[in-house]
Amino acid sequence: MHIKWEKNYKKKIPLNKVCNDTFALRFVVPFNRNTISEMVDKQFSDFSAKIVNYYSKTKSKDDGYRGIHVYLKNNPRCFPVEIQYWNREDAILNFYTHEVIYKRVVNGEISSFLEGVNNYSLALRKWVEKIPEKPNSLKKSFIDFWYEQFTE
Repeated sequence: MHIKWEKNYKKKIPLNKVCNDTFALRFVVPFNRNTISEMVDKQFSDFSAKIVNYYSKTKSKDDGYRGIHVYLKNNPRCFPVEIQYWNREDAILNFYTHEVIYKRVVNGEISSFLEGVNNYSLALRKWVEKIPEKPNSLKKSFIDFWYEQFTE
């Protein structure tokens, strides 16, 4: 939260907008993106939830991040609860880019978001998306193997 605050306080963004993921859950599921999107739409159709689908649209500056965020908030004076949905492929890349690139702190200050870093992250995304589907004869896909390595 401190890093997010430092990054945004000069922009005069309200605290509840900066810390919109203070209370959060993340689900990494072994489904494709279309299945996840359909599941989330169906699950939250009766809620007044804000759904941000980074599968159907990318961030304004595409850095390769993919996933779905659901924000639940019953009271405007409260912080929202954020629920993130990722598939395993997205989890591998999102863990890496989040921890290694975007959360880097140098001498107590946040590293600037360099153009090259966003381009690198997006290039990784494009590389992973070119990995072919596994043959049915294999028990485990490349992505499933690496996801299990990341999470052990």
